[in-house]
Amino acid sequence: MTASDGSCQLFQCATIVVGSDLDTPTGLAVQPYIGRIFWSDGRLLESALLDGSNRTLLRNDLVRPKGMCIDYRTNRLYWIEQDVSESVIRSTTLEGGDQEVAVRRPDSQLFDLDIYQGWIVTTDEQRGVIAIYDVARNRSQEKAWGGKPLGIVIDGKDVSGEVVPQNTNNSPSNRGVILLATSTDIYRMNRNFADVKDEENLVHLPLHPQMNVYAMTANAHTDYIYYYEEARKEGRIMRVEMNLRRGKSEGQFTPEPLTNAAVKEVSDLSIDWLTRNLYWSDKGNRQIVVAREDGRFPAVVVEGHLKIPRTVVVDPINMFIFWGDQLNIGRSGLDGTEVEYSLFRVNHHNHRIAVDPKTRRIYFSDTIILCHVDYLGQGQSCSSRLNSRILVNSLAIMNDYIIWSGISGGVYAQDKDTFAFVGQSSSHKRFHGITIYHTSSQPLSPNNCTRNNGGCKQLCLPNLTNQGRSCKCTVGFWVQQDGSCVKAQLMEPYLVFPDERLQNIYQGSLILDMYGVFPLQSLSRVKDVAVDAVEKKIYWTDYLGVINCAYFNGTHQHVVFADKIVKPVNIALDVASKLVYLVDNRGNIGVVHVVTGAYQELLGREVIKANDIALSPERGLMFISGQTEVHNGSTNVTERLQCITMSHMDGTDLEQVAFGLGEPGGITVYKDRVIWADRKNKTLEEVRMGSWNHTVLVENMQQAPVDLVAHRDYLYWTETGVRRVMRTPLTDPIVREIYKPSQRFFNLGGLDVVSDEFNYTSVCQRQHCQDTRFRQRTRTLSTICIPTPRGAVCDSDPGERFDSAACHFGRKDCNDREKYMEMTFCRIPPLGNGTVRNVTVGSYVPNTFKIQVSCNPGFRLTKGITTRHSEHDIPLKHDENMCLSTGKWAEEYECQLDVSYQIDGTFSRGFVKLYVTSKFLVPPGIRTLDVICIGGGGRGYSHGQRGGDGGASMFGDRLKAFGGRGGTARHGGSGGWGYRHLGGPGGDNGTCWFGGAAGQINRHPNACVIGSTDCPFCGAGGYGNTTDCPATDCVVLSGACSGPWAITRKGLSGSDFGGGAGSLSGGSGGAAGYSRRRWMQVKPEQIVTVTVGAGGQPSSASPGDGIVVVAWGDKIEHFLPSNADWKRRSCHYMNPSCSCLRNMGTYRLSKPNRYL
Repeated sequence: MTASDGSCQLFQCATIVVGSDLDTPTGLAVQPYIGRIFWSDGRLLESALLDGSNRTLLRNDLVRPKGMCIDYRTNRLYWIEQDVSESVIRSTTLEGGDQEVAVRRPDSQLFDLDIYQGWIVTTDEQRGVIAIYDVARNRSQEKAWGGKPLGIVIDGKDVSGEVVPQNTNNSPSNRGVILLATSTDIYRMNRNFADVKDEENLVHLPLHPQMNVYAMTANAHTDYIYYYEEARKEGRIMRVEMNLRRGKSEGQFTPEPLTNAAVKEVSDLSIDWLTRNLYWSDKGNRQIVVAREDGRFPAVVVEGHLKIPRTVVVDPINMFIFWGDQLNIGRSGLDGTEVEYSLFRVNHHNHRIAVDPKTRRIYFSDTIILCHVDYLGQGQSCSSRLNSRILVNSLAIMNDYIIWSGISGGVYAQDKDTFAFVGQSSSHKRFHGITIYHTSSQPLSPNNCTRNNGGCKQLCLPNLTNQGRSCKCTVGFWVQQDGSCVKAQLMEPYLVFPDERLQNIYQGSLILDMYGVFPLQSLSRVKDVAVDAVEKKIYWTDYLGVINCAYFNGTHQHVVFADKIVKPVNIALDVASKLVYLVDNRGNIGVVHVVTGAYQELLGREVIKANDIALSPERGLMFISGQTEVHNGSTNVTERLQCITMSHMDGTDLEQVAFGLGEPGGITVYKDRVIWADRKNKTLEEVRMGSWNHTVLVENMQQAPVDLVAHRDYLYWTETGVRRVMRTPLTDPIVREIYKPSQRFFNLGGLDVVSDEFNYTSVCQRQHCQDTRFRQRTRTLSTICIPTPRGAVCDSDPGERFDSAACHFGRKDCNDREKYMEMTFCRIPPLGNGTVRNVTVGSYVPNTFKIQVSCNPGFRLTKGITTRHSEHDIPLKHDENMCLSTGKWAEEYECQLDVSYQIDGTFSRGFVKLYVTSKFLVPPGIRTLDVICIGGGGRGYSHGQRGGDGGASMFGDRLKAFGGRGGTARHGGSGGWGYRHLGGPGGDNGTCWFGGAAGQINRHPNACVIGSTDCPFCGAGGYGNTTDCPATDCVVLSGACSGPWAITRKGLSGSDFGGGAGSLSGGSGGAAGYSRRRWMQVKPEQIVTVTVGAGGQPSSASPGDGIVVVAWGDKIEHFLPSNADWKRRSCHYMNPSCSCLRNMGTYRLSKPNRYL
């Protein structure tokens, strides 16, 4: 039965939707987003559309069901079944499949249930309690209610108790919070604002002391608010966690910037709460942009025909983006496909829009009226005119109401269908942003991106196609068919430039319109770049004043130079001399050796205040842009002028080559031309070496140039606030071209080029400098060698000019920089018996840098102490470690031996005895092994069954010893083959029932002697029937001789290792072969498969199992008890007390191949 809550009184307009063929319906649940109802009826579980049609039987095996609810997060159906002694809560999919038992409750009578955020809440009429079950953690909590609680419904309210999970939204926001933004603050207001007539309903959220809020959105499922603010002439998107559910006060909010969110002027924000993607309209860049909720992987989804996109709103349920652009309302899929730039038009530029996914309507303000249309832009319906003084400033949909704020203040509510006025707030603040912070306004519905990010590596964007999703990668990456993102591989030549907002360093092909990205970590607003095209390395500086380096493929990234005083800003590279020249934040010029880290200041700001430098290493010259002291001979006055200064690369012989400049910044040298960017005059200028003629190449630029580089007669440059790289031919600089007109970039900085055009030789390649201070210590240290026109300049007087790697400024505080590095960065630690991948052990890396570790074969990775940290809860894989801001690593790892055997000794000298098949790890540094293999003994004939054969023992494919064969009814088994000695055969039926010995001493034919041996670890044979030996009239001996370090057994069983078993009737078992190879050549850390043969099956007695013995660093016998000790404990053929070797004249034994 259904009923209307509109104009009808309760149940007066009720309609029966299912009324036939029902017996005793007990439970009922509704899933409105798929338009179906579910109910239980006796043993039946059924479903139908909301109007009762399409009735479907889902299951017919229910047992006394009652109560029913739906988990809208997982779309599973739950109900109670009552057994004799217990209540059971079961669940299925909405199709009736995949039935599971969620809760079993003995000695109870559950009556009704509901589910909230994965928690099942039930009433127990027998015990008079309300119980809450956490199925995932298998725990529960009860509250005595008194009386007999029956029906229960959760209205999204607070669930109290300590067992509430952290991700449960039990904050006041889930009781219906409206978030309101003014230009300086964000407030929250309860949904019943129309009934509250005082300002206490409006609660201020103290997020930032000096906010300038321009846009806002929120995700009620993750408890985050997002807003865009402008601070210090720089816009940024901020994120703040409400934290009210964790009991924090409202004064403890900590906003964090989404640093990777590249923006210029954001006008609106909207969240896809299903896939956790954040969308924004950027009217400065004329784009609709999407990124992950944490700001990662920004990508443009709509651009091209946008003019001033002011508003944006997403509907993740129906997978649409809507935006307002001047008078046009546009629409596209969430991935930017199926774009319609003008779905319909409005009459006023200052409009606002909102969408209702349930009714598929677009609500918008048009001058002083409110209207709605369907998602096709049709069926427009509008309200009557609002107060002529009230213009809509913001708009949102809350359940059945339109919530909007006026430009002159106040918050209003109207019915979303009839536009009937409902009420207004008593506040007169001017709110320009409204967000409904409630899960009912953000219903959950699965799509192809909600699970495992849709298989996409970076961005997963749902769409309306058959695939149901698009994988998208940020600029510099290529998306693959499997959804992964790979770094674009560019061919030389290409430009290299950083983007401060995107936090990456990019490659721009000089041949094709393609971009790549260097796979670097922990970039922090990169300022300048320099590349080494020979060794394929890139160097960069960041806003922290650190010089970093890595190979082009991202490996071996490390900190080259960092100092608490010297903060590099711009750099230039002398590849041949392995030197990085720097300009610090005070205008000083210094040089750093890229290998040793040795630093030397060349020019202080008392001489020149530099902005940038360029090098000509083949000439030994350095060119500097900035302020220089110039002596005016006519006035005899020294002045500081904006100049281009030339000097030797060691900072001597300064000479000004260009005067009267505005503010020279970026500078480069190309052939015989020195070219620079003048930020004040907005020009590009040059002088020619030799003639030193000063020429303006490019002028009347709209923005100030930042940096420049020349390549193959073209000049490339970046400009302040311009999202492209410009170029001009040096042969005709009047022609300007937009070389890289990509709207994917936001704030380009330094510029360099990777090409083979700049190969040169340096005088320092022919002359090497040595630090004489270390010669007395029998070692040398490479120091700074600077090429100059007069030759190489080396460290001739360390106390005056140059310093060691740890000193700077010629002072003797050599430990200061090392201490600074230790406190600020993390040193790559060594990993014993393992490897730290793609980095250099001992080098320093910046904060949040991740390393991957792996253990050598035969070792497993184990964690030690975990350091508590708050680096934005960055997840770590099991083999990852991260550098913390404290200069420590998040985890302590070690590689522990992971083998199935016990080592006696050490990795340099030791041995193992392997009793079962396993993997053997050659110890590190070991190249030779001493190995013994003994197979398994054969079994004797038993109970009418042939004895089983013993298994072979093998050390890889290098050494093998076969097992003995089992005895038959008449004959003993033959001995196994061995590389050194064969196993002895078992005795025949009617002759002797003695088993053979491993590596047996040869016996006289027909001699009734138990198999004996003197081979190490070789076991003797077992003896069987001792009352009858018809072949001879000898006295049957009662003992057998095992080899050294074997384990002797008595009776029928063969001795370990490899001894054949005896038999009471029939043939006995043959023994295993004996193999030994001294000094087998192996590779360190090699994994060898070791097979150990077992004794044969079946038999009435056990033969000896096989063994493999491995030693390194010495012979096997040197690790075991001495020969004398062994004689006292075992039976040796030289021991006269050994009964099996008595009467030597009667029983002739062949001379064995003795081992000892």
